[in-house]
Amino acid sequence: MIKKILKDNLFYILIEVILIIIFYLLKNSFLYDKIISFDYRILSYRDFIVDEKFTLLFRNLTFLGEYYIPILILVCIFIFIKNKNYFYINTYNYASCGLVAYLTKIIVDRVRPEFNLIPYPDRYSFPSGHTLTSIVFYIFLCYVATINKESRKYLMPIVIFLVFGISLSRIYLGVHYFSDVVGAIMLAIPLLIMNINIFNKYVKEKLQ
Repeated sequence: MIKKILKDNLFYILIEVILIIIFYLLKNSFLYDKIISFDYRILSYRDFIVDEKFTLLFRNLTFLGEYYIPILILVCIFIFIKNKNYFYINTYNYASCGLVAYLTKIIVDRVRPEFNLIPYPDRYSFPSGHTLTSIVFYIFLCYVATINKESRKYLMPIVIFLVFGISLSRIYLGVHYFSDVVGAIMLAIPLLIMNINIFNKYVKEKLQ
């Protein structure tokens, strides 16, 4: 089955690999100076709107992107939902985006901004792990949890708005550059589509 899944989703896997290669090449090319210059310009604009209320809001939003929130959700799914396929597919989904974020960080090896409003755990900046994992984890979770299209229509915009807030918080708090967040979005979209395809083809029937 694993071979079939890989074959069915080879296109999306290739997109992920190509994107990581492109990001690595950009980091080590003459264009990087222009990218970093633009990123610092965005951070300088942020300085004009820094406010205690905004900072509190974005600290709370960025908290939702911390790794232990998805893990807590997964533990709750495992404990309270009888059909363990919900746990398995969501765990795979979270692990896949975590792996992509981790490998890309190591390969690109970009130092974080210096103008941060909160502490950050490591020196790897690209891509924004909070952005990538939040997009893939929360949107996928919503998709799986709302098999009914009518309920999904109302819940999905709320989840997308939440993910947007988490992404924006990383720039505002100065722990990521603007391009870190954009790169994370670019990596998240094909991965999310791939995981939804896997769910629809191999898991969805087992949940009904």
